[in-house]
Amino acid sequence: LAMALIAGSPAYDITDAALLRLAASQRAASTLQRNVTRARHGRLRPGSYEFDGREAVLFRTTSVVAAFTDALLMRFQSENLEPADVLIDKLIAEGELNSSRNWDSRKAAYRRFCGVLMKDVRNFSEIEGAIDARNMIAHGLGELTARQRRDSQIHARLRRINLDAPGGRLRVSDAALQKVVQSSLNYVRSLDSVIAHAKAQR
Repeated sequence: LAMALIAGSPAYDITDAALLRLAASQRAASTLQRNVTRARHGRLRPGSYEFDGREAVLFRTTSVVAAFTDALLMRFQSENLEPADVLIDKLIAEGELNSSRNWDSRKAAYRRFCGVLMKDVRNFSEIEGAIDARNMIAHGLGELTARQRRDSQIHARLRRINLDAPGGRLRVSDAALQKVVQSSLNYVRSLDSVIAHAKAQR
């Protein structure tokens, strides 16, 4: 399975690493679909939406996507920018740190350093919905955060990836989880190709 996923011959070795980790997410999602185990803890009640591993797979998948996005930008910069002295080295390192703070920073860094618009990368629209879900898990324990509740577009972005949040609580179906993983695979392959093309144009 893993080798089949990588059959497109990525331009970068870090792409292989990301695809292998996403293949593991795909296997985990398939296993959950076949044999869902539910954990009841604390305030969870029978009949309520229960954490059953889907959130964990979604969180890991979006974390791989973010780490890959940061690593590919750093690789592009190291291969295409030739620092003349220590000061420029420090400025590049600072730029790398700033670009990985959030997705707005990542998008700005790709536009500035690579001439790449994230909206042109395959499945990025779906990735944005997965990022919102990941932030609900990380910062709201599976519920909309205070910032997200003020965001009028949050539900529209979640729907792009078959996710929903009735009553503000994230609900991850098997179909949504499969779409998150597949969209992530498509995004990683596409960004690899887009950056290879950007490098070739220099």
